[in-house]
Amino acid sequence: MNKITISQPIIRGLLHAAGAFLYIIGIPFIFDTGFFGAVDVMPNFFGPVVVLNLLVISAAVMAVLFFLKPIMLFIEDKKKEAILLLSFTMGWFVFLTAATVLMIALSMA
Repeated sequence: MNKITISQPIIRGLLHAAGAFLYIIGIPFIFDTGFFGAVDVMPNFFGPVVVLNLLVISAAVMAVLFFLKPIMLFIEDKKKEAILLLSFTMGWFVFLTAATVLMIALSMA
């Protein structure tokens, strides 16, 4: 039986939260740099289609990053490790978000 050390969920949670954070930063960066062409002149029909597709893709990516491994651990009857991993992932994500908001606020002051 593997013994859980606290560092495993902390590091894995940080990696999952960082992946989600980088994904969230990457999407606006891609749109802002014009990678998809002229987004501002997108026809009326295709604008909502692209946004809704991106919403579905983003929800799926976030579900995988936040919940897949904890659910797998829970099914394997490793409930404590599942809860720790989900808690640390959420905690790291809140920390990264708060740090970003703080940096933005300080840069605007």
